[in-house]
Order: sequence, then C-alpha cells, then structure tokens
Amino acid sequence: MMILATATRATFGFSNPNAAGALLTMLALGIWLLPGRNRGAMVLKAVMTMVGMILMAMTASRGALIALITGGAASWMAAGRPWSRRGWLVVGGALLLLSLIALPGTMGKRLARTSPLEPSFVSRMEVYRAIPQLLVSAPGGWGSGQAASAYESWFQPMNDTRHFKNLLSTHGTWLVEWGWPLRFLYLISWGAILLLAWRVPVSFGIWVAWGTASCFSHIGKEWGLWMIPIGSLFFVAWELRNKAKVPSWRQWRWVCGSAMGVALLLGALGFSGNTIRKSAHSIVVGRGGDLFYRPDERVLGVAWGKSMRRRGDVTIATDWEGMKLQGGARVIFSGNAPVPPGASLSNQSLFWINPPPKLDEAQRRVVLSARNCLFLWGQFRTDANPSALRAWADQSGVSWADLPSVGRYVSGEKLDEAISPRP
Repeated sequence: MMILATATRATFGFSNPNAAGALLTMLALGIWLLPGRNRGAMVLKAVMTMVGMILMAMTASRGALIALITGGAASWMAAGRPWSRRGWLVVGGALLLLSLIALPGTMGKRLARTSPLEPSFVSRMEVYRAIPQLLVSAPGGWGSGQAASAYESWFQPMNDTRHFKNLLSTHGTWLVEWGWPLRFLYLISWGAILLLAWRVPVSFGIWVAWGTASCFSHIGKEWGLWMIPIGSLFFVAWELRNKAKVPSWRQWRWVCGSAMGVALLLGALGFSGNTIRKSAHSIVVGRGGDLFYRPDERVLGVAWGKSMRRRGDVTIATDWEGMKLQGGARVIFSGNAPVPPGASLSNQSLFWINPPPKLDEAQRRVVLSARNCLFLWGQFRTDANPSALRAWADQSGVSWADLPSVGRYVSGEKLDEAISPRP
C-alpha cells in the first residue's frame, strides 16, 4: 500500500491537482447515491469510497482534504440521526488506514509544512483579504478574466511581484469579475441549492464539498466537474415529489436574507481603507489628479496600476468617454493610444510616453489641441536623438515648430519621476 504514497502530486489528466482532488472527493461521497442497501452493496460502496479517498490523497490537495471532511460532516448532519457505535468504528478504521497510506507521501509532507508563515498560506491570505475591497471598488465588476490583473495592479502589496492567473478561489474570482446584481444572484443560488439539497444528505454533502474545494482553488472553470454536484440534484428533484419536503416560504426568505447579509458583510469589509473607485469609464485613485488615458502595459508594465498607486492621486480613463467626464489639467498617453475621430483636449497639457512611429490623424489632432506637449521616449525606444526626434515629428505630420516643447529621452527607471506631480 505504501506504493500509493507518491512523491509527486498526481493530476489524473487534469491541469491542476486541486481539480483532481475535488473530483475524487465528490466521487468518494457520491458513490453513496447509488441504490443498494444490502450488506454486499454497502461493502462495495465502502471499498469504492476508500479507493477514492486514497486517490484523493495522492493529489496532495489540502483543499480537497478539507472538502472531504466538511462534505462528510455535512452529509451526517443532513441525515439527522447519530451513527451507531459500529458505524463510528468503521469510519475511524477507514481514516486510520487512509492516514497510514497517505501521510508518508506528498500529502503528509504538505500537511507537516502547513503554518501561518508558509508562503502559500501567506499569499492566499493576502489575496483573500483584498477580495472585499475589489468588490467595493468596482460595483459593476472588473470584467471577465480581469480579477487577477485587478488585484495585481490595485491591491497587491508593492513589494510583491508574484503573478496570479486568478484569485485562488472560484467564488472570489467570479464575484470580483461580476457586478453586484450577478454577485447577489450567485449568493442566492448557492443558498437555494444547499436548501434543496438538504433533502438528500449525500447530495448536500457533495455540494458542501464542492463549495469548500472552490474556496481554495479556481476549479469552477473546469466545467466537467460540475456534472457531479448538478447530477446529484436529480435525486433531490425525485425527493421533492413529496410536497412535504418542498421548502416553505419562510425558508426561502431565510435564504434571501442570508445572501443579503453576506453581501452587506463583504461590502462593510471592503470599505475599510479602500481608495480605489472603478466605474464604466474610469478608475480613480484617491482624490484623482493627473489623467492617464488607456495605459499601455507594454510601456508601463503589466502591473501598471502599482505605478499609479505610488503617485497617490490619479485618474485612469479606460475610454475617451472617461476623458470627457474626468477632465484633469495634465493628460498622459502611453504607447499607441487609440484616439477616436474628432477628439481633442481642452486647455490641457499632454505628456506622451513612447508614442507610435507615426501618428494617425486623430492622434495628431489631439497633439495640436493640447496647451503644451512633451514626448517622453523610454527604454523601449532607442532612437531618441535630436535628428530622430525631428524626423519622427515630420513623419507624424506634426510640424516641429508647432510643438510647444521638444521631446526627450528618459530611462525606464525615471519615467515615473518625469511625470510625477510638480511640488
């Protein structure tokens, strides 16, 4: 049996061992949905559950282990009756056998390393603490696939350079991406499913396990995994044929009230120390200030929001509508900033970091409408000598004499300093 105590984390064909662990956890619980109450069927189910638990241990997923424990406990609670002494002995023996098999392997090593100082634990806590602030700062949501980018730019500690693909949680990632209407609907949906699944203890345990596993990894994107919890609802629908088991209106009101309570709690937690405000057209840091138009991450870096936070008070226009709404004495472009036809500036200074080799007509119009203009060539442009600058101006259709100020080269490290607010 020690052969099963592998030295590496098994994935069983998934891209993430946590997804494999969640699947095996739900299978270990879900096997008890199958018919058969005689001794042979019960023994077979117990053996299959044990196999699922062993395979889950091979993934070394601590989230799946917690999900297994909470899901099993939830099934026991929903059953509403205490187990016999013999039942406790069987469960205890199974857990002891699982411990003997799993602990010598990777799962045991990961459990032994678990502590509040572990890098994985610390990073998770930092991300999870930021989720309420991410929710409050963007009532309309940060957009599909933008949760991790929003965290890295606006809430990740300045000295933390780690890159995340998601917020290490299905619940957190989706809630941050969506606006408040969908967030509230998501919370109500989970409450409604748990209320209905309570009628079938095993289904309730599967949903609790799935929800728990989704707290520790973004496994919800693996759509195939949803087949097991959703499939268990067929057994729930069969039970609900008995009208006596249909939830009462009072229970439904309790679900809505609980969802509202969770939403209010998240909102209250997110207001503390939050200086970021995102709308449909702009992102405001602090009290606003210099106006950045559609920052180019190829120029300012992937986590360009950190540069904005260092400046203190700044506004980012995500489209030209945001430019018109926010105003600002100084406007800062970067890279090949797209400008809609007919756009112009109104008594504003323009700073342009790494402009494109040739301005289009709309960009040229904006340059000429600025009160004064300064082009900054950073580390991605190496042709910033006087003759090259003059050639660029001529090629872009901007007369060198029309420019209120000439361009200059600034090293990448000093770009932020060059456009910092004047004392």
